[in-house]
Amino acid sequence: MQTLWLTCKGTFLSSIQNRNDWAIYHSSCAKEELSVPIWQADERSESVAEFLGLLSAKKYGMAIHTVVSLVDEVAGNMLLPEQEQQLQLKPTKAFRKLSKLLKNEEVVRGILTVLLEGDDCLLMLDAICRVTRAPGFARQIRIHIASCSTAVETLQQLGSLLFRVALRNLSHSPTVSQKEASALQGCLLYMKTLMNLLGHSPEFAERAFRHEYLPLLTSFFPFPGAPPRAAEGARASLFAHLAAVTMGVFDHFVDTPQMVKNVLRSGAAAGLIPWLTRFFDLLTDQLKKFPARPPENREMRVTARSLLYQLNGLCDEAMKLSPGLLRGAEFDELHRSVQELKPLLDDSAKGNAEIFLGKVRNHIRKEKGTPPALEPSNLETVIQVLEAVRLAGANAPVDLLDEFVISLVMLVCDDFRKLLRKAPNVIPVLRDSFVAEVSRAAKKPRSSNPKAQERMRHVAMCLSSFLAVGASEGTLPVAVFDIAGAAIASILKPALSVLDPPGHIRILELLIFCFNYGGDAAATRREYARALAGVSFLYLAKPAASLAWHLTAAVFGARTWIDPEVVCAHEAQVGRQFGFNPRDREAVGHVSGLLPAGDVKRLVDQALRVLHEACLTPFTPEDRVQDVAEIVRRIVIECPEILELIVPRIGHVTRLLEVVCSSLTQEFGRHFLENPLSRQELVTPEEIRQWMGVFGPLVVVFKCAFDKCKYKRASREKLLMETAGNGGIVVCQGTLRDSRALLAGAAKSMNASGGSAAERAREMKERVGEILPQDEIAREIWAAYAEQFNLKECSNRACVAGVVEVRQKTFKACGACGGAQYCSRECQMVHWKNGHKTECKIARQGASSKGEKGKRVKNNR
Repeated sequence: MQTLWLTCKGTFLSSIQNRNDWAIYHSSCAKEELSVPIWQADERSESVAEFLGLLSAKKYGMAIHTVVSLVDEVAGNMLLPEQEQQLQLKPTKAFRKLSKLLKNEEVVRGILTVLLEGDDCLLMLDAICRVTRAPGFARQIRIHIASCSTAVETLQQLGSLLFRVALRNLSHSPTVSQKEASALQGCLLYMKTLMNLLGHSPEFAERAFRHEYLPLLTSFFPFPGAPPRAAEGARASLFAHLAAVTMGVFDHFVDTPQMVKNVLRSGAAAGLIPWLTRFFDLLTDQLKKFPARPPENREMRVTARSLLYQLNGLCDEAMKLSPGLLRGAEFDELHRSVQELKPLLDDSAKGNAEIFLGKVRNHIRKEKGTPPALEPSNLETVIQVLEAVRLAGANAPVDLLDEFVISLVMLVCDDFRKLLRKAPNVIPVLRDSFVAEVSRAAKKPRSSNPKAQERMRHVAMCLSSFLAVGASEGTLPVAVFDIAGAAIASILKPALSVLDPPGHIRILELLIFCFNYGGDAAATRREYARALAGVSFLYLAKPAASLAWHLTAAVFGARTWIDPEVVCAHEAQVGRQFGFNPRDREAVGHVSGLLPAGDVKRLVDQALRVLHEACLTPFTPEDRVQDVAEIVRRIVIECPEILELIVPRIGHVTRLLEVVCSSLTQEFGRHFLENPLSRQELVTPEEIRQWMGVFGPLVVVFKCAFDKCKYKRASREKLLMETAGNGGIVVCQGTLRDSRALLAGAAKSMNASGGSAAERAREMKERVGEILPQDEIAREIWAAYAEQFNLKECSNRACVAGVVEVRQKTFKACGACGGAQYCSRECQMVHWKNGHKTECKIARQGASSKGEKGKRVKNNR
């Protein structure tokens, strides 16, 4: 990548004709940001003073070279000695210098300004992109860059500039020129940087949305004009990469239902439909023209799947908030575009396309006032077809079954209720038909054509709908759910192997209904547990995998209920449609009693892989990760022998703990550290509870692994060596930091509320203990790290920043007594005022008296 930029930077700059574009943006920049004062070396670190001096002298090229060379050394291929490389406990000089630079807001503001001022702006953009994703370094840097007061405005200006440069240099020659490649790579780097910042800083995402990044995004890519032709393979490859990253940025703006609502209520809503149409047209064109390019096609299909998934969510909310978006020529064009794209997609994306097209059909019918295809008065006809299917049994002709399913799909909600009252045998007929269809497809997988896939999905959906109706009205006995659940569990594995991804969601949704409203006998749980343990969730699409883990957690007692707001957050939402309410069940179920040892190991192996994947991709605390963490915790407690499998892969746990710990720290900082006195009570925010649902179980698993090894010196040292630089020390630091922050916030809140000192102290500990019960675990593990690697703790007990050393020799000892050490000069000053002044004097007097005594002894000799 670095070589590419060294080649392309000159061509990129020469592509800006007469620097007119730069001049436009120079005039719009606040000039006071460029007049950075030169700080004295004793006030700021030498590296910070040097960089700010270069900015003040407008030596932007040298300033860029300073940052890029440090990034090359830190995030590049330069190796540390073997042990330090593994643990990352002792930072290099370059690491320390870069840390000091990027922790200073004026420096970060200067770096962002250089993007608009310097000749080598793309080198700087590449450096920012690399440092925001460098392992072990990225999170704190992302926070510093994203929290910079000028980051949003500067990056918005840079995006507009890059878009204009790219447009000017686009061509349709068979080969991509250096100017064009450089411009497109600049856009790609820009989008990657945005994706890193948006995905790891909610504050930056919120500010970016307010500063109208979404209109910038929808005008950015796809570029206007004709897509690449068949002979333009290199250009098509660049377009494929840019499409995927652009969708990654867009996902961060519509990641939750609330964010989608905000988008639809904003001024950006008007441009969404044309932009989506352009995107789908580009994907269709690329897939048609380049059928023999597997990597690019795979990337395009993944982009299409993500785009269709978000489109379905947008349509659902638009029907409630902005129906006007779904009318007119623009929406007709979008409908046409998805229809053309659907045949070119893989199975998982086709399901999303099919759902969207079905919604459009229903919406058009509703807009035109067309009555439903089957009127309530025709229920008798449906009952006649139902009876014919029942009499035919497992050998029912496909045409008859299709007629029956289509008639059910076209029913409205009230008709489902009426039909269930008149013909309750519809449930066993659908159940047996579904089992027969799956068994038939499993025997002859190649015969499972798209029509059969659609039929199985519709049968499962109708069965779920009737069960939901019976559950909401209380008209079905428990036995109906138990029998249906047992039948579905018996064919779960073959069903998941023959159904497409939308079908996976249908069958898992069906099992959830049956489990929620069925009996709670041990035999029932064992039946579900065996069925789920026999399936690999790793190959399911994310929505289906999340459903599978939610259900598994409920079966094993790791969750007490399944919330439709979380579980049914997919395209069907049958539960909401029919008023489905989950039943809060007791947290019972023992893994060791439900599964044999082999199944337990397979389940834990899958869980560890999910935890490993969560370290690499963004996730929310409501995701399956929370259930996976709790399942592993319960298995470890019930089956300690499983630690033989977990200890060698404990890095998956500590790495994820580091990710979660960082998120927790951000939440605590936002809710408790900004203005704790304004909170009359120390109430735990919902976001913190959700993150703690992941953090708490993983800390317990980490502690169990530590306990297993701590009495054997070789095993203990190996565990500490493997986890120290792999998230372990950072987790201890974050836990202790958050507990101190909460104690500080709670103390101020308690002092404001009154009461005796003893009562306030007791209540404070109780409240903090409810939020961070892992404090003692972190202290015990930290003590082991501190002993093993000679690490220090900040002597200022009020410290809520550094708390403990993450790397050796980063805390400074008191220059007078040498007995105290601090993470920062601020902590040293606070501790000095809070009592160290006296302690330091006593320590120095003791040291001097010992020295005098030693001299007298020596003279007497």
